[in-house]
Amino acid sequence: MSRLGLPIALALLAAFALAIAASTAADVRSRSASPDTLTRRYFSALEAGNVEGALETLPPEARPHWSEFLENIAGNQFRVNGIAVRWPSLLDRAAGASPTPIDVTVFVAVTQLVDDDRWEAAPRVPIVTRDGKSYLAWPPLAPEPD
Repeated sequence: MSRLGLPIALALLAAFALAIAASTAADVRSRSASPDTLTRRYFSALEAGNVEGALETLPPEARPHWSEFLENIAGNQFRVNGIAVRWPSLLDRAAGASPTPIDVTVFVAVTQLVDDDRWEAAPRVPIVTRDGKSYLAWPPLAPEPD
């Protein structure tokens, strides 16, 4: 019996190592498309004055509507203090709800470029999906559309 112990232990060790490697790879792949990454990319683009980059985080059909707003706030300093992503509950998913994120709440401190005024906000923005890609429904800090 002791001769079987080592091969079984090594096989289990290899199986656990493979499971950890697969889980890590899946996590890295999903992070690049996560609502957290999308939101951080939006604020980084705005702070750099890259309005086009910020617009890319919005659905294509919404971009013309929001370009003037983004041009107005581009260049300000944005410090993202936290991002909360709301997902459907397990019960909702079991009942057939989509497993995609519902919305993000961003805790952000803004320092205005023009007069150095500083203020904080916590806007909540829905996440929408178009052709399998996630977008912010509208720009965080923008007035909610009608």
